[in-house]
Amino acid sequence: MSQIDNLKLQVKQKDFQLENMQKLLDQSQQLQFMAENKIKQLENKSDDIQKQNGEPEGTGQPSSNDNVDESTDKTERGFWSRLFKQ
Repeated sequence: MSQIDNLKLQVKQKDFQLENMQKLLDQSQQLQFMAENKIKQLENKSDDIQKQNGEPEGTGQPSSNDNVDESTDKTERGFWSRLFKQ
């Protein structure tokens, strides 16, 4: 096999890898978009429930039955809690 043929084969392999990476990136973006929409839906649902219960909006305070450890410092909370500032 000549060097040119070898290089052509490598280029084809790289093209294939780039196509796969692009597909994975697209899937990742779609999943991120769906996750954001789901979070918005849950927040809206939570707001609606608070309105029905007569609780003030935007207090950010969990109710006493949410089983949240209030003594947990923000630095001790998980990645997702810090990301969504809850």
